[in-house]
Amino acid sequence: SLLAFCVDRCVPYVDLPTALRDSIIDRTGYAKRMLQQCRERLRLYPYAIIDDAVLLGGETPLDYYASVLTLMLKKEWAYDALPNFTAVDILRLFGIGRNEYINLLNGLKGRTARWLLKGSYVNDAVPRKLAPSATLHPAWIVRSVALPADVATERLEKHFDKELPSNFGSEEAAAAAGEADNAVPESSASGISAPAFLNKKRKAELQRLIRRHLEIWAMLRRGAKAKPGSPSPAADATPPPKAPHERRTTPAGSAFGFKGQPEGPSAGLLRSSADGGTPYRACEFPRKEIHALYRLGLVYASIEVSPGDSFVVPPFDGFVMNRPSQDWLERLLYDTLSALDERRTLAEHARDLVGSSADQ
Repeated sequence: SLLAFCVDRCVPYVDLPTALRDSIIDRTGYAKRMLQQCRERLRLYPYAIIDDAVLLGGETPLDYYASVLTLMLKKEWAYDALPNFTAVDILRLFGIGRNEYINLLNGLKGRTARWLLKGSYVNDAVPRKLAPSATLHPAWIVRSVALPADVATERLEKHFDKELPSNFGSEEAAAAAGEADNAVPESSASGISAPAFLNKKRKAELQRLIRRHLEIWAMLRRGAKAKPGSPSPAADATPPPKAPHERRTTPAGSAFGFKGQPEGPSAGLLRSSADGGTPYRACEFPRKEIHALYRLGLVYASIEVSPGDSFVVPPFDGFVMNRPSQDWLERLLYDTLSALDERRTLAEHARDLVGSSADQ
């Protein structure tokens, strides 16, 4: 059917025929169906519709690839089941290549009883945050993921509870304990024991880190500009004037503003993408904080391109050579890589690729 073809080809919802868009499927259902089909075929994350995939489908690249790995582990599929570009993206974001996947699968198989009786054990074994090496380029556009505040707080708390050393504040505790005073070796001048002092300092630092990251996350949701490193503005602050925005945010297809826009928690974020306001870039925030939010799936990233841009393909580093795939997306990506030339624009490459596809 036409709908099945559009889902398979990841056609953006705004580009669907009007009759199909209005009478057969809503935008949220379309995004979720597309994500499900991509997952079942182990495809690359649909970056071309990343705004819909995140804000309506509810899946960032972190969520999507975690579910792909969970599916493969539960079915005990070999690593070779992954198409090349999917394997490369998982390695880029999670640091999981062939050896890491085999070790993970073998480790789960070693717990036969739990493997058979409790499928959720597989879910616990799959990473729920991106690898520290996951790249967030300073020029990339960053947007907030529409999550409840308590979910964001819980992710940050678990993350920093592991990241923060258990002996945080030990130097202050030693000074407070008055170790130089042999008469009172285990207590501070204030009467607080060293272990209690450590716990208090660590808890205060944990709360400070969570609060700072939540401020940046909330700032992105409100859409109010602020200088890097400064505290977030008040919730009722007036946002800056909107500037014309001619370049489209990509991956391609991220266009909004058509009739019948969805309502709900994500609707405001979708409309803000359509308003043409100046988007945030990663370089506008402290590097450590925005990278932590990105790793935890609390923000997602995209880039801007225009038809007149040109790209350079650097030498491959860490490319995974996995099974050949006859999937249309894999073939298109290989054709794109082989055809890219820094002396030609993306519009020229697109015309060539469309022509070669028509000839096949």
